[in-house]
Amino acid sequence: MDSRLITTTDLDDVADVLTNAFVTDPTGEFLFPDPVTRTAGMRAWFAVMAQAGLRRGHSYVSSNRLAASLWVPPDTNLLDKASGAKLIDAVEPIGGSDSVERMLALGEATGALHPHHTPHFYLMFVGVAEVGRGRGWGSSVISSVLKMCDHMQFPAYLEATT
Repeated sequence: MDSRLITTTDLDDVADVLTNAFVTDPTGEFLFPDPVTRTAGMRAWFAVMAQAGLRRGHSYVSSNRLAASLWVPPDTNLLDKASGAKLIDAVEPIGGSDSVERMLALGEATGALHPHHTPHFYLMFVGVAEVGRGRGWGSSVISSVLKMCDHMQFPAYLEATT
C-alpha cells in the first residue's frame, strides 16, 4: 500500500475523499444539519482544509486516492488567519451563518481539549472513501508520520469524532 505527500494536483481528490469519509459523521451532521446541503458544505470545508494541509507539508494521499490524512506539525495551526477567513467564505454561502457559528464553536471546543503542554504532531483528519474501507488504506496515509514520530520520539494526537 503506497501513499505520498499531497501535491496541488491532489487537492480535489483529497477534498472528495474526506467529504465522503465525513459526510455521515457526527461532525458533518453538526456543521451542516440540512442533508440537502451537507455534501456541498463538507466539500467546501475540506477544499480549504486540504489546501492548508498541503502548506503544512505533512499530509498524505494513498496511491489509489481513496484515503487521505491532514497532519499538523508541532507548534503550528492548520489554519492561519487568511485560511480561516477563506473557510468562513466557503462555508457561509452553503450552510449560512448557523454553520459558521457551529464551525467556530467546534473549533473552540476541540481547541480547549487539545494538549498544548507538549509539542506533538496532530492528525487533524484521516479518512477513507467508503469503497476503500477495511483494506489498510487509512494506515497507509498515517504510517509515514507515525514512523517519523517514533524516530524523533514525538507524540502524535488525534481527536476521534465518533
